[in-house]
Amino acid sequence: MIFPRKITSKSITSLLDYPKANNVKTFKYTDYKLISIKAYGMIEPFILKSDDFIIVGVEREKNFFIPQTKSLEIQPNDLLYIFALDKDIKEICDLLKPYDVDAIKRCVVFGGQDLGISISKSLLETKREVKLIEKDVEFCKKADEILEGRVDVINLKYGTSTIYEDEGLDNADIFIASTDDDEYNIVKCLEAKDKGIKKIVTNHPTKH
Repeated sequence: MIFPRKITSKSITSLLDYPKANNVKTFKYTDYKLISIKAYGMIEPFILKSDDFIIVGVEREKNFFIPQTKSLEIQPNDLLYIFALDKDIKEICDLLKPYDVDAIKRCVVFGGQDLGISISKSLLETKREVKLIEKDVEFCKKADEILEGRVDVINLKYGTSTIYEDEGLDNADIFIASTDDDEYNIVKCLEAKDKGIKKIVTNHPTKH
């Protein structure tokens, strides 16, 4: 990848357009996107016909398989990987999750280094409200300067557990962990989930 930060940021902002999906991947030379989405646990089994899209894989009860036909019976809690265009993605999402999902507007980015700044920039371009959390005060200053004050940059110097209530982070629609430490990202995502944030994204740092 030539621009891994830019690609990661774009993938996350694409996910915001499909709040029912688990993940969305875009590609440079096609309008098709690869999404993963989990069927609602209380859904009635039904046949999904893939004439205009491709079901590339299904995870069911911890077993993964590749469908061999264009028609597939969907079971509750199936995790599907689908290659499709925008118009079909929205229809598929509504079929698999027939209930309303709130639009993603309030975003928290945890980690104020290069990736966190890049993600925040992408979110700003989509007119989202962004709060960036960073424990290093120097990175906070750098992020605030690069983002030109358009993001609420919050210094988490002492790692206080009350920051969610103090800064209203528990009202966020999505939490994105973007530090360069895998384990720390996971811990923070679990913490955010425990605070009631429904959409959680963690990034895996690229090792060179």
